[in-house]
Amino acid sequence: MDGKLQTLIGRKSDGWGIGDIAVEIRDVTIPLELNDAMSLNTQAEKEKQARVTLASAEIATAQ
Repeated sequence: MDGKLQTLIGRKSDGWGIGDIAVEIRDVTIPLELNDAMSLNTQAEKEKQARVTLASAEIATAQ
C-alpha cells in the first residue's frame, strides 16, 4: 500500500519539481461501525470454531 501511494503521489508531484523519497502510513483510524462489525465477526468465528471442536470431541467420544 505504501508503494502504491508513493507512485500516485510521485505522478502528481513530478511537474512541480518535488521528489518523494518514501511514503509511510503511520496511523489508520477505523470507523466505529467497522470496528464493531469486525469485533462481531471475530466473536462469531470463535464461537464457530468452539462448536466445531466440541462436535469433534463428541464424535471421538461416541466412536
